[in-house]
Amino acid sequence: MKPIIALAFICLLWGCKKDKAPETPLPVIVINTPTANQHYVKGDTIRVTGTITCTNELTEVAVHMTNMSTNFEFFHNHFSGVNSTTYNFVSKFGITDATKTTYKVEVEGNDKDGNLATEEVMISIN
Repeated sequence: MKPIIALAFICLLWGCKKDKAPETPLPVIVINTPTANQHYVKGDTIRVTGTITCTNELTEVAVHMTNMSTNFEFFHNHFSGVNSTTYNFVSKFGITDATKTTYKVEVEGNDKDGNLATEEVMISIN
């Protein structure tokens, strides 16, 4: 009976093991533009600029813009083969429609260990 209790205790401890934290820190993303809640109108250009840094080598950076009313991602700019610990990103999108809505601007960065970081700001078009 004691071996069964010991085995059950070991299984309980094994099952409660927490997920491992990343071995290296996640990339750090700073979005310079646009700023949170910035407003745009038809004819404006949304410039997404900023920097991603990490202690490990970045492999990919992506910029996404999503219409929050429809949940449709209408802009995606992907930078692969970054191969650096610091990357300055610049993306531009011209507004041709005057539909009033909120957009999510999201930037993500991946490093060579598979760590993924994201940062986002909400903007509006009217």
